[in-house]
Amino acid sequence: MAIDGQSRSPKAGLRSFLLLLVLTIGFYWKIMLVHEYSMLLGPEGVNQAYAWLNFWVATIRHGVWPLWDPFTFSGHAFAGEMQTGAFYPFYLFFLAGPFHQGFVSPQLYHVFYVLTHALCAWLMYLLAREFRLSAYAGVVAGVCFSLGGDLARVNAWPHLLQSGIWLPLIVVLLLRALKSVRVEAAVAWSSLSGLSLAMAILAGG
Repeated sequence: MAIDGQSRSPKAGLRSFLLLLVLTIGFYWKIMLVHEYSMLLGPEGVNQAYAWLNFWVATIRHGVWPLWDPFTFSGHAFAGEMQTGAFYPFYLFFLAGPFHQGFVSPQLYHVFYVLTHALCAWLMYLLAREFRLSAYAGVVAGVCFSLGGDLARVNAWPHLLQSGIWLPLIVVLLLRALKSVRVEAAVAWSSLSGLSLAMAILAGG
């Protein structure tokens, strides 16, 4: 299927994603390419987001889902506080990485942050293409959405970023549902749009 004379093939989408990934890494070169900078210097980033993530990973590694936090306020519901993202599937990424002395590697934390921004840019690219814009316009839209505005300033509150990245995909899938001729296709696209909305909620924002 072509849009404005340009192919919307998987290869074209992959090339665009790789380009956006390179641009994102270049934008965040201070935390990706050198080790003299860190996102974990502010009090909220360390004492909330990073601490919650470490508790999440440590609890999962012990074979228990992190529903209860015994270390705060003499114990409280960890899953009941939305910001912790207790049920966010993408946090499983950290289970594959190093976990030394009870802490997630800061470098792995930075990699996850940058990959999240790259995914965000690519999803906005897909939305631009859904509106029949060119691949170039899609890349520009992805860069502006992911690396500018609020999503570029929420490093202390990553749950807001991880929720925000799903907004373009929600709209893409909803538009496809509305344009579907067959009921089965409309139901399928609507379900996927709902799943994307669920991912935004599970991320904690």
